[in-house]
Amino acid sequence: MNHRRIAIIDNSVLANLMDSQQMDLLEKLRIVFQNIFIPERVKDEFLNVSDSYIEQRQRFIDTVGFDRGFFRLCNTYEPIVLGMLKTQKGVDEGEAEAIAQAEKRQISLLLIDDKPCKKYIEEKYHHLTCLGTLSLIAILDLLELLETREKNLKKHYDNTPFKQGTLMEAYMDASKFLGIPLKKKVSFNKSKMTWR
Repeated sequence: MNHRRIAIIDNSVLANLMDSQQMDLLEKLRIVFQNIFIPERVKDEFLNVSDSYIEQRQRFIDTVGFDRGFFRLCNTYEPIVLGMLKTQKGVDEGEAEAIAQAEKRQISLLLIDDKPCKKYIEEKYHHLTCLGTLSLIAILDLLELLETREKNLKKHYDNTPFKQGTLMEAYMDASKFLGIPLKKKVSFNKSKMTWR
């Protein structure tokens, strides 16, 4: 099993894609990943929203089961790790469960946008890699799977504003993940925010 192509997703990425009307990008990730696991606590957080969001989110979650499909619910975790993380500042319950599941299943990739949690993971769990929504968009762009790069970036920006440096970093992370060398000029051009 290629663990690099299996990921655990946090509510932050699911919510960002949903709120920016880009859930179709999750479908395109089938080309990149073998499976994406959704911790049960992340599912609960994802569904804990106002009435205006719940119908669309519930429709998505209703397609997710434990033992079938590309997206799979996951309730297998390392209990000691989960217990330690539940008291950790900057890590919420869904993120704690995601990390504990990564440890139990030996999955090295987390799809997460929460900055304090990402910083904590980088400091304490060096073997785990974090990719955010922007990096996923960059991955799909480098694989030429986006219909309109500018449209996708603008939708994400309108929902969650970011800086040019953050966009450049996302492309560098995408390049590293895919093993596709990215020339400095290409990286610079990709990070131009002409659509703003």
